Amino acid sequence: MAGLVGAAVLTLALVVGLLVWLRPDGPEDVARAYLTAILDREVEEALRIAKAERPSGESGSLLTAMAISDGWAIGTTTAQNVSDDRAEVMISLTDTGGGPAVDPTAYLGTFQLENSDDGWRITNPFLAVSFGPSPLWYVELGGLRLPREQPKSPDDPGPTYLLFPGIYRSYAAHSDLVTVTPERMRLVPGSDRFRNRPEVVVTEQGNRAFQQASDAFLDECLAAQAKPDQGCVLDVARGRYDTRYGYVMTSDVRSSSWTLVRRPAVNLPGPQAYSADGLMVFDGQVTIPGELRLTATGLTLDGGQRVSFTMACLVTDQSLVAGFRADGSMSATWLAAPERKPEPSIVKRISLDCY
Repeated sequence: MAGLVGAAVLTLALVVGLLVWLRPDGPEDVARAYLTAILDREVEEALRIAKAERPSGESGSLLTAMAISDGWAIGTTTAQNVSDDRAEVMISLTDTGGGPAVDPTAYLGTFQLENSDDGWRITNPFLAVSFGPSPLWYVELGGLRLPREQPKSPDDPGPTYLLFPGIYRSYAAHSDLVTVTPERMRLVPGSDRFRNRPEVVVTEQGNRAFQQASDAFLDECLAAQAKPDQGCVLDVARGRYDTRYGYVMTSDVRSSSWTLVRRPAVNLPGPQAYSADGLMVFDGQVTIPGELRLTATGLTLDGGQRVSFTMACLVTDQSLVAGFRADGSMSATWLAAPERKPEPSIVKRISLDCY
């Protein structure tokens, strides 16, 4: 019996000793073990080694295995300024994502660590990254794509995400509607806040989808002209019709009927802008003007004579804009109305030049 007890005690001692031996001991060991767990996509293990908690909410949503990209390696780790309770560890990460290289670039960073009864803790385990305003209404890192909260103005930096150190590839997944130039983000501890600004080009399929949305918008807007609460404005240049009888202001038109002669050809992207909902979008542009024919009655500006007239009107612009969702689809929406325009609450507009 005593032999069995002794054997059990010895076994327990060996297990405890093994666990202690496996646990990272010094600050340099902790830093390397942390990076190794990240590279292996062992997220919970990385958090345990760093003695860090995952932030709640959107800021911590990219601290997942799917977001971690491959194509990088851990270089050197060097402890410095070590005392009983504090230390710094300089580390280097090597970008191997571009294929074999004779002398790949090493990116240097520094972990800050504090010591306690529980061992060394990394005090700067994450890096802050913001994704600037973009018509892409999602963030994408590695194999992870998530909807995101959008900045509401050019001065709004948008939400900040916390990421593990490493080298990431952003916006690399295929999309039928947009082509995004992937960006490699090299995140090393101790660096300044990073900002991701993807370059976006709309594909032919994306432009066809926008053309279809434009056609439907024009049909809807013309049908709405007969309704009291039309919700869509045909915005005539200079606010008047130059008829053979004289000027007729748009506000003096008494009856009107619109006929579609030719649809405008449109595409994306025009300049980036903000929608009526405050989202960054691509402003659609008219590449070939469409044409409408107006048959109307109204009062002339000089004398108030009631006249009947017809006008040809070119469709030169419209307020249709577009952004792209996380599910890969396009959302056609409306440009924010310029303050100088009448009825600023109405954002559905088609600009006309009549003759």
